[in-house]
Amino acid sequence: MLETDKMILVADDELMIREAVSSYLMKQGCNVITAEDGRQALEIFRRRNIVLVVLDLMLPGISGEGYARRYGEVQECLLSCLRPRRKRKIY
Repeated sequence: MLETDKMILVADDELMIREAVSSYLMKQGCNVITAEDGRQALEIFRRRNIVLVVLDLMLPGISGEGYARRYGEVQECLLSCLRPRRKRKIY
């Protein structure tokens, strides 16, 4: 379990992905905070003691890749390209 002041930031514009990743991490005893775009992620990163960032590569505002390049001061950064399954019509 992480110390109470240390947090994992999960940043993804897809609600289903944010909820799935953060739920899994919380079940493992982690402290998690979420962001829905790159600008919000940056704001949170600057204010909180973030030890791990899980970023969507296609994050709006500042992409996950751009965020990692510019703000690489966090020791661990995981870039994600997960996408929720979309319902498809079968003809």
